[in-house]
Amino acid sequence: MDIKTDIIVIGGGLLGSSVAFGLARKGADVVLLDEGDMAHRAAVGNFGLVWVQNKGLGMHRYAEWAREASLLFPDFAEMLKDEIGIDVRYEKTGGLIMFTSEQAYEAQKSTHERLRGASEIFGYDGKMIDRQTAQEMVGQLRLGEKIIGASYSTHDGHLNPLLLLTALDRGFRQAGGNRFPNHAAFEIKQQDTSFQVRTQSTVFCAEKVVIAAGLGTPHLAAMVGLKIPISPQKGQVLVTERVKPVLPIAVSEVRQTDEGSFLLGNSNEDTGFDSSVTLDIMQKILARTVTLFPQLAKLNVVRTWSCLRPLTPDHMPIYQESVSSPGAFVITSHSGVSLAAMQSTYLADWILNGAIVDGFENFGLGRFHV
Repeated sequence: MDIKTDIIVIGGGLLGSSVAFGLARKGADVVLLDEGDMAHRAAVGNFGLVWVQNKGLGMHRYAEWAREASLLFPDFAEMLKDEIGIDVRYEKTGGLIMFTSEQAYEAQKSTHERLRGASEIFGYDGKMIDRQTAQEMVGQLRLGEKIIGASYSTHDGHLNPLLLLTALDRGFRQAGGNRFPNHAAFEIKQQDTSFQVRTQSTVFCAEKVVIAAGLGTPHLAAMVGLKIPISPQKGQVLVTERVKPVLPIAVSEVRQTDEGSFLLGNSNEDTGFDSSVTLDIMQKILARTVTLFPQLAKLNVVRTWSCLRPLTPDHMPIYQESVSSPGAFVITSHSGVSLAAMQSTYLADWILNGAIVDGFENFGLGRFHV
């Protein structure tokens, strides 16, 4: 069976869903192919942070990209609530990164200064704060004795990532998009000015194809002449029982959800495609949590899981159209939540009509060949 459409988006995670949502809202006939639960879903382990701090060191355009995304996010979240009917529980609380050593504290201070010096459009206003100020910001929870200070940005926040994915999916379908679950794309062929994407049961045909398939992207991208450097990075997450709200601000390693549970994490491992949960990392996460907030030692951990994130060599996004197969686009990023507003607007405009913003070329593959 063949199905014809305007644009095929391969990848049903946060990245693919936000792009497909934006394309459908702009009037395109869009098919979204979702591999299903067998995929290595980065969204499974998403911490729910809408984050600006530290992003873009070495590429000032990405620092500004993340900053602009944070400016757009309040209106984006309000639109999802008003038009789609889903409140993603977005809160722009500001964000903290905690430090236990003077060396790490000074290194972070230097990072802020470098990002501030490189920013040309929006500026960069992350700053270092002392222990007392950090304690005031976290409210009722007592900081651990080893905490000497923190890094703070007013632009950081958090939300419920599962509600965001649900909102994007519902909005996509309301705009006329068609999602095909359990349809893993295994072949892309170009014929004249159109593409054929083959799944086990169906062939989809379109003038444009967008590959946003996470760790499956390199294999598919090679079929349209693109070599995409991505490697898996494992992250483990723990979740506690629910308690009353006590943490009013997002913290990079610990955040309290809108439902009252605490998410604990921020682990990074190079284990290939091994996504198993390991006891040693769980113990390290729990030890770090108690170092930050000793009171949380009283809580029961009720669930734990891991995910594999697609990571580029410089940890920045890749947005690239194929030169050999025009109309084929690759999009990859491990900031599926933070950049959702940009992905559904700027990237949709780029794919539909070639519209780009200043500095967009920085996100292409050329930076890996210099």
